[in-house]
Amino acid sequence: MKLAIKNPKAIFWSAFSVSLPLFFYPFRVHEGLGLGLDKVVHFGIFAVLGFYGFRSYENKIYHTATLLAVYAFVIEFVQGAYLPSRNSDLYDAIAGCIGLGVVFLYRKTGK
Repeated sequence: MKLAIKNPKAIFWSAFSVSLPLFFYPFRVHEGLGLGLDKVVHFGIFAVLGFYGFRSYENKIYHTATLLAVYAFVIEFVQGAYLPSRNSDLYDAIAGCIGLGVVFLYRKTGK
């Protein structure tokens, strides 16, 4: 069953726009082991971006997946290299890619 979404591109680009300040604003995230809520947030944001990105660009689903995965790693690079109050965490990028992968597999298996 396909959901009736009137304008998935608007939702995708809105979600992408909201993700930018969340990922690049220079505030400090404190976690004990680094394997908690932050990973869930990355997973969720990239699952939403993947869901609406794949709906928006159905003819270019592999390109969309690749660009969003690169975005996940660029976020971590920028946080580590240019935002002194933020730390780079490879597991955040991996959590984002897993979120993308779950949505990708959901779409490819026919729902």
